[in-house]
Amino acid sequence: SFSCQEQEIMNSFKLHSGEKRTFRVVKFLRQSLMDQTFDADLQQLKSKISTYWLKTIMFYLLKKHEKDPHAWSEGHLGTRVLEIFQVLHSCLISSKLYSFFIPGYNLLFLKSVEAVASEIKEVIDILSDLKNGQVTRQQVHQQMVYKMKKNFTKNQVKCIHIINFFINPIMDIPNCYNTKGISLNLPKI
Repeated sequence: SFSCQEQEIMNSFKLHSGEKRTFRVVKFLRQSLMDQTFDADLQQLKSKISTYWLKTIMFYLLKKHEKDPHAWSEGHLGTRVLEIFQVLHSCLISSKLYSFFIPGYNLLFLKSVEAVASEIKEVIDILSDLKNGQVTRQQVHQQMVYKMKKNFTKNQVKCIHIINFFINPIMDIPNCYNTKGISLNLPKI
């Protein structure tokens, strides 16, 4: 396991850094825009997209943009979020996502990912349309609420404020996204 190295990389950034904010937003969007499946062993809903896959892509993008001091700044966070989903989609289509720490090891080896790639494409389309002004915040909000109601019990669903991130990148990402990714105490829109 490379958990110590992973923690070292993530801990090198401040709590409210662009890098950490981007990763929190990506995890939140994965949770709120994609269907969840019930894991009988864990007795809970689980995403089809592994956090480890997202973290691996994040590490590759950190390396890709390491010489650009503005890549993770406020005005570029929406672009980084979209880039993570685009890279994930490309990896799912090719069934190749290589470990950051063991470059020859394919994390998607023998995984059935075609249906998940289709869902990721939907997320990319939603985020791109929102960023380009082709859909309204209210339309995206309705899609997120629908997915969340589908995935969680009604009393766990709260209003969603994260879509403003793509319209107003200076907005502070709510710090109420807990590490389990289930409880959302987001401000009402």
